[in-house]
Amino acid sequence: MFKKGYSKKDRREAKMVYKIEFSLDAEIDSDETCEYYENKAPGLSFRFLDDPNAAISLIKNNPFSFHVSDFTVNIRRCNLTVFPMLPTT
Repeated sequence: MFKKGYSKKDRREAKMVYKIEFSLDAEIDSDETCEYYENKAPGLSFRFLDDPNAAISLIKNNPFSFHVSDFTVNIRRCNLTVFPMLPTT
């Protein structure tokens, strides 16, 4: 699995799996935002969901490239790019 020359640290880090969790509030916000955008234009909710899905991929591939926003529980933050702010109702 590992080529000759990889250190023990490289092997340990390659085996680490990080869990991405969403709070219930985040899930509710996402659902409400999808509904909002879908009411604005059919299909827009799918475009909205592409942005967080892309961010999740970035986080999974390189979690340490994002700054820690809460040092007490080691929470890292990745801002969305296409839909940076949720609508207010």
